[in-house]
Amino acid sequence: MFQAAAEQGLALAQFNLGLHYFKGRGVDRDDTQSYMWLEVSRLNGYANAVETINIVANKLTGSDVAKAKDLARECFDKKFKGC
Repeated sequence: MFQAAAEQGLALAQFNLGLHYFKGRGVDRDDTQSYMWLEVSRLNGYANAVETINIVANKLTGSDVAKAKDLARECFDKKFKGC
């Protein structure tokens, strides 16, 4: 449900998808994917994502954060399709 809305560019859905990856709700738990979708939501204007991004970042290595940021930029540049 959130995936389709996230790919349509809805920042709140992108944020919620990030939370689902962080908690493993309906998807496999994946902190990198969580960070990526939270960062996408932030880039898309959802400023409230910053606090949650910082929580997820504490669970990742520096290289995982860099990877997630790269994935977020790619996703944003692709207009959220196929992320």
